[in-house]
Parts: sequence; structure tokens; C-alpha cells
Amino acid sequence: MTLQRGDRGSAICKLGLLDFACVLDANGWSNVEWLLEPFCNSNATGFQWLIKPGGIALLISRDGHC
Repeated sequence: MTLQRGDRGSAICKLGLLDFACVLDANGWSNVEWLLEPFCNSNATGFQWLIKPGGIALLISRDGHC
């Protein structure tokens, strides 16, 4: 997955079989940073949807489960 800053909106696009691009504007990346913050704690558990606007979603999970 390629992570990019774009000028507007947010989207995850499939570029190839296992190749994706996540393009977010500055506000989108600030939101992702805020959502990731709890996972910086070594005791963190669970999962968090980082992007879920329809189509392809992005999930973070410490143990691989949601």
C-alpha cells in the first residue's frame, strides 16, 4: 500500500492485484493520526477502522482480528 497526501477527500484505490494507494488530504491524515494514537500504547487491544467511506476500507488491528 502506498500512502499519499492529496488535495482533497479520501480514497483507497486498487492499482493491481495486491497494490493499493491510500490518498488523503491533510485533514484525513490528521484524523488517521488521531485514530492510531491508542495503538502506540503497548497495552492497546482491539481494532479501529481508519477509513471506511465505502468501497475499500482500511482497518488496523493489533492481533489481526476485528
